Amino acid sequence: MKKLISVVLALLIALSLVACGQKQKPDEPENPAVTGSGTAPVEPSIPTDAPQEAEVTKGGTLVIAVTADAASMHPLEIRSPSNLNYANPIFETLLAFDENGDPQPFLAKSITEDVENLTYTLELNEGIKFHDGTELTAEICKWNLDLYMEQGVLRSSFFANVESVEVTGDYTVVLHLTQWDSALPNALARQGGYMASKEAYEKNPEGFGENPVGTGPFQFEAWEHGVSMSFVKFADYWQGEPNLDGVRFDVYANELVAQAAVQSGDVHIMSPTDSTIISDMQSKGYVVYKMRVPQSCYTVCYNCVSDDPLSDVRVRQAMSYAIDNEALNTALFGDGGAATNQYALVGSTYYNEDVGIQYDLEKAKSLMKEAGYETGFATKLTVVNSPRIVEVCQVVADMLSEIGITVELNLVDGGAYMKAIGTWEPGMLLHTMSMYNGVDSQLAGNFKQGLVSGLGVGSFLHPDDLNELLLSASSSSKDKAVEQFKQAQKMIVEDYCLVRCLTVSFQTFVASAKLHDCGYGENTPYNSTLHLAWIEQ
Repeated sequence: MKKLISVVLALLIALSLVACGQKQKPDEPENPAVTGSGTAPVEPSIPTDAPQEAEVTKGGTLVIAVTADAASMHPLEIRSPSNLNYANPIFETLLAFDENGDPQPFLAKSITEDVENLTYTLELNEGIKFHDGTELTAEICKWNLDLYMEQGVLRSSFFANVESVEVTGDYTVVLHLTQWDSALPNALARQGGYMASKEAYEKNPEGFGENPVGTGPFQFEAWEHGVSMSFVKFADYWQGEPNLDGVRFDVYANELVAQAAVQSGDVHIMSPTDSTIISDMQSKGYVVYKMRVPQSCYTVCYNCVSDDPLSDVRVRQAMSYAIDNEALNTALFGDGGAATNQYALVGSTYYNEDVGIQYDLEKAKSLMKEAGYETGFATKLTVVNSPRIVEVCQVVADMLSEIGITVELNLVDGGAYMKAIGTWEPGMLLHTMSMYNGVDSQLAGNFKQGLVSGLGVGSFLHPDDLNELLLSASSSSKDKAVEQFKQAQKMIVEDYCLVRCLTVSFQTFVASAKLHDCGYGENTPYNSTLHLAWIEQ
């Protein structure tokens, strides 16, 4: 096992040293927290390791390096990671995630739950202006929410339990539910909470994605596809006039070219995935910080309904005990990840300290013997054919070989993988799951009976006690739901051993030491403190 991990690390380092492509850039330098009272809007914390100056320098343009262009800036179509990056200066959400991944008031100054009457009531902050000068009112908020509810993807994933949206005051909106949905505030802190200008949208609905208008600290200026997108400061921003004159995203062919641009001074910040680049730049004095809310969770999912060894819970538990999460995370992610044995991290709202499957090779061997598989068996691990994910699977396979299990990697393309989710063949599935929509949403959306899509369609057991608990949690008040989802995690990862959570990855940022108070996407990609950022001249 150690040998293979060393080989994987060596390969990663070697690959990172290979330069490919040329720069693509312009000619110009090439818990919901539910409350009935007004709560201060969330402002994600800035990196504590960034050097601070007594006097803020006004002006300048913040340049952010990216390696993919946006597909569209239409609020109904902002779903991919690249689109979320570009949306940050323009669009803001009704709620915003705090450092624990719990929704808190933002554009809305409060949210009040009424479980008995099946309503959420939002009180908006007054005086919030869109970039076209129109105001965010309850009527405009309702228009946005109605638009999202009419759109198929967002309707099914975010607003399935919302019956209607009612305006009860100039800045008061009531969401009426068909059944209680404790995860709905998560949607309002994500794309479902983006507020766009109704007036600008109705003038040109088809062209809005090329000329977006929101409430953010910077307003759209220009977009040269595949090259750059630029924004200028919005002087009437509701949290105060931004320090910067503007923000610009420059598109580069790959991370190595983007790294060179940061080091040359053409770019102020980038978000590399290559741990070698991160370490190298940190050693050279660049500021490194990572998003505190995890980006994704790497999870081994066991097909436990097929007539093969994995139908025995003792075998699934043995495999879970045989996987060393700490070693895997260190080898593949370093500081860019964190080992975890459940969907929540230590200290977060949904973390269950009683979930106890940790690496224990001897216990794994004992369980295999007890189940009658002392000599092991062969199985398949289905995985999308992506370099990083395949690397994770190779390390997992090596670890399982320690208890006699021979793992064949079944590499499939993205289309085949999506078809396999929930109904994969006997064996295992390596699934990466976005963590931006909250632990409660992930548990309820993947492990309940009767799902039409997702992990739990056909390859998981659906024990009555687990299903009843998830149904109850989804329809309970916040406090009760938290405790129930904690219990559900124990059932999922320990009692029935449906999955083995391995590690979570964080989006990591590398910035020039001249950039201060950026906080760019530090909590989530949906909100930042770009209006506070400034560049040392």
